[in-house]
Amino acid sequence: MARGLADGVLHPRWMSEANRGFGSAALMNYPPLGGYLTGAVSLLTGDLVSAFLVILLVVTALSGVTFYICARSLAPPLGSALATALYLLAPYRSIDLHARFAFAEVLAFLWLPLIVKFLFDLQRRPRLRSWTGLVVAGTGLVVTHVLSALMVLVVVGPVVLWVVLRERRWSSIAGLLAAGLAIVALAAFYLLPLSVDRDLTYIEYLTDAWWGDWRTNFLLSEPSGPMAVDRPIQPLVEASFWYSLVLLVVSAGFAWRSGDRVIKGVVAAGAIAILLQLEVSALLWRLLPGMDLLQFPWRFQSLLALVSCLLVAGGAARMRWKTGFLVGIATAAAALFAVLLWRGIAYDVTASAVAEADIGGLVFKEHMPRGVEDWQRFEELPLAGAARVVTTSAASVEVGEWSSHRRRVGITAAQPAQVVLRTFYYPGWEATLDGVPVDLEVLPPLYTLGVKVPAGEHLLEVQFAPTPVRVLGSVVSVLAAGLLALANLRRQRRTA
Repeated sequence: MARGLADGVLHPRWMSEANRGFGSAALMNYPPLGGYLTGAVSLLTGDLVSAFLVILLVVTALSGVTFYICARSLAPPLGSALATALYLLAPYRSIDLHARFAFAEVLAFLWLPLIVKFLFDLQRRPRLRSWTGLVVAGTGLVVTHVLSALMVLVVVGPVVLWVVLRERRWSSIAGLLAAGLAIVALAAFYLLPLSVDRDLTYIEYLTDAWWGDWRTNFLLSEPSGPMAVDRPIQPLVEASFWYSLVLLVVSAGFAWRSGDRVIKGVVAAGAIAILLQLEVSALLWRLLPGMDLLQFPWRFQSLLALVSCLLVAGGAARMRWKTGFLVGIATAAAALFAVLLWRGIAYDVTASAVAEADIGGLVFKEHMPRGVEDWQRFEELPLAGAARVVTTSAASVEVGEWSSHRRRVGITAAQPAQVVLRTFYYPGWEATLDGVPVDLEVLPPLYTLGVKVPAGEHLLEVQFAPTPVRVLGSVVSVLAAGLLALANLRRQRRTA
């Protein structure tokens, strides 16, 4: 993303140096917001490591603000502040950051409290402002980490539906459907190409690989047979699970006394988040579409952390001062756990190490275009030192530009030749020869770009351009944003 933005590409979608320099469609599949933020900030800081640190610091602080705003729906300032400290120190957040560096999932902690906050507001008093907030927060989550959005739908969706049906708020059903459509429309610039082009890569590698099969990753279970794998992260996520479970049970015991229906809904969401991490939920994992892409059932700890900390806020609001020490103990325990975890698994990364890394040597099998033969052994193929451009007959080649989304090559050929570029084919690549559009050929066995060139001197330009479906997605997003802004503007004028 950083190099694409530096090259003047508004929406970078191609990783030019990945897969040993043949490129990767990973940016087509990954949600773009984290890449945009880090790429843009890196242009100011001068290196990616500093950019990551800045983004993580700012987003972590903002996630504390958004959680505090959400917690204030359940508790006074002191209880909300204590719960916010627990949310920031949640063990799973440390695991996500230091053990996995699941960057997008870490950023998702910013949006989760906002979604719950606006749902609280809508339960109490449906207003356009709250509907708009829900749509904006939902869209932010989708373009930050689409799998977290799926988890919210699975955990929070049934609770919201239960509340709506119990209270017979039929208009709210229409509102929720409209909000869902608005979120999809706002994120269409990412979701539409993702859904249309998804089968163009070996995306199933994410779920077929030995480490990514959800059936082997349930907590508190020991898989056996050919799918059994060594899972070094398992003790960490299980410790985090027990911590959040105890926190939820203790805080729910205090919060439940209020009889508040909102608290009961939060407890129900927590129960679902717990259930989906255990093997007893295997049937649900098989029945619900898209669950296999989550890979790790313990991902639901991001929502379990949110729910347990909200219950701390609800419980703290109803505690006597003598029992408030429980919150203090939980805060101290979370801080100690986070510090020990960080000390045990954090790793040092420097800007110089990143600059010296062999980025082109990274292989993303799940984002490799279909048609690449022997793709599972791609990293083993003898391709080291291969030229960026080769020809089938004697010709001189001069590479004038080889940027993230563009190649410009001067060719002088004594006879007709076929020019082969060290670039995988993917929809969007277009070519011109001396300014005139020409057809691209897709050449086996590596599914690379090829162009036939007549004898003489020529200038070949190849560019990764927007396809109709990508343009359509962008247009839908812009129109949806305009309609949403117009609806709120009209509402403000009526109120005035």
